Amino acid sequence: MNSEFKREIVAVASYLAARDATESAVGARPVMPSDVVAFALGRPVHDREALQAGLTTDLGMRRLYREVLKSNRIGQSPLQACAHSGGTITSRQGEGFMLRFKTSRASAEQVYVTLEIRHELDLTEGETVDIHAIGERQVLSVRFPPVHDGKAQRLFEHSDPVLALLRDDRAELELIKP
Repeated sequence: MNSEFKREIVAVASYLAARDATESAVGARPVMPSDVVAFALGRPVHDREALQAGLTTDLGMRRLYREVLKSNRIGQSPLQACAHSGGTITSRQGEGFMLRFKTSRASAEQVYVTLEIRHELDLTEGETVDIHAIGERQVLSVRFPPVHDGKAQRLFEHSDPVLALLRDDRAELELIKP
């Protein structure tokens, strides 16, 4: 009788866990491993915000994401070893690339980010590049326009969270070809 009761409890608990996982929000679908792989490779995903939130809280999801990035990256900027004075940084060095930050002359609220690709990276003229910025509490990605003469440039609002993470010396940057 005792083992039968335990089986019923396990069955009910399993049912409730499955129901909660699939009905966590009305109309929402759970983040699947295929979504994590698609995001890491620069492909469209169903619910980008939920995925990015999951990457900061779910260790298994984050591990899969990091493995996909590791196997597809063409450049990297790990955590910066030096501490800066807290002022605004003007550049960030990575393996095979450099990011330069320059405030727009037309508007002080906008910042140009120039991606300079070194010749040792396997990148041809006209290809696009994604940068994944991995911080302690955020995971964001941004696509740069096609590379011409080893450079690509994007304009960001000064308050853009992607710009803040690109400048954050505690964030890792991963470059991939989508």
